Amino acid sequence: MWLLPRVRASVPLAICLLVAGSGAPVQGYGWSVVSIDDRDPGYVAGPWSVAVNIIGTLFAAARSSHSIVQFTPLGWKSVAGKGRKPGEVWEPQGLVASGMRLSVAEGSGGGLGNDRVQVFSVRPNPATPPVGTVLAEHGSEVGCVENPNALALDGFGSLYVSDPDNHRIQKRVSDRKWEVIAGPGTMLGQVWDPLALASVGRVLYVAETYNGALGTHRVQCRDEDGSWSLIAGPGRDLGQVLYPHGLAADDRGNLYVADWGNNWIQKRDRKGRWSVVALPGREPYQVNLPSGLAVDRSRTLYVADYGNDRVLKYEPGPLADHPVFHQGPETPITIADLLRMLRWLAGNPPPTEAEAEDADLNCDGRFDTRDLILLLRLLAGLEGELPC
Repeated sequence: MWLLPRVRASVPLAICLLVAGSGAPVQGYGWSVVSIDDRDPGYVAGPWSVAVNIIGTLFAAARSSHSIVQFTPLGWKSVAGKGRKPGEVWEPQGLVASGMRLSVAEGSGGGLGNDRVQVFSVRPNPATPPVGTVLAEHGSEVGCVENPNALALDGFGSLYVSDPDNHRIQKRVSDRKWEVIAGPGTMLGQVWDPLALASVGRVLYVAETYNGALGTHRVQCRDEDGSWSLIAGPGRDLGQVLYPHGLAADDRGNLYVADWGNNWIQKRDRKGRWSVVALPGREPYQVNLPSGLAVDRSRTLYVADYGNDRVLKYEPGPLADHPVFHQGPETPITIADLLRMLRWLAGNPPPTEAEAEDADLNCDGRFDTRDLILLLRLLAGLEGELPC
């Protein structure tokens, strides 16, 4: 017979059962402010986007201070400062990292920004400024940009650029050729004011915002074959968006959306189920005008919390992708689900399949009233033969 792991008295079993199907985040769990210690508030002036490379180095585009910063064991340090030359930035908006090479999209800033896309390598010595290479300059021709806002790299080295003032998405392949993969419009496969991108393999996600009579609030997906589908439309309900400003996707098929207009962060799993992972506020598990997202190889989410002048980190728990947290309140919870939740709360690893089978007390594969009675009898020391 399996043994129930000891659970802290402050986390009763009832909480475990009530959380399932609620669709609300557990306050504080997995969230923290990126900082070096409790004395450092992790302040970053106007972080608009974040990027993390393959070894976990974190960067942020500080739009308000016109700089690119890197997080180190000593805190945040500047790796590119304010200026007009390649290797310097003015109104940095989009950011992606490939090793220590950063691609940066700089906005127009009402005519004051650099309005370009450049790439440069971060120097080990912060006193040595990086040498940048401009990939795209201001213009409406293919290979030019107007107020570029977001970047994404696919698994094959191609760079995607959101070109919102030209209402298009451009792709730059490794041989330096540019092509337009989505042009102006509101039909499926067209874009209007695209503000966010995310890529996994050859799959691309695009977020658009309302801009005049033609615009819409939505998230589209372009699959490996180039076919487009709608992921989210406009609204204030779960699975809807208003002014989506940031996207991030991991290798498990999870998509995160920084929903600026609704002031929260939503998550869509690979089966299309939506949940909220951060609500409005100033606590470490809350956001204020989230503008940029990034996911590292361990599926840790980083958030440019623009309105709070900070960068947040969210480490999903071992049950974050489990279906029990995405089903309705009337859906039966299996005994294996209960075991996983209890062991997670106790800080223990998930049960094996054999343990889960042993835990099916009346052998019907579901956690119901009879199972609860049998479980309570076991906890009271009344165990005995339990016929199936």
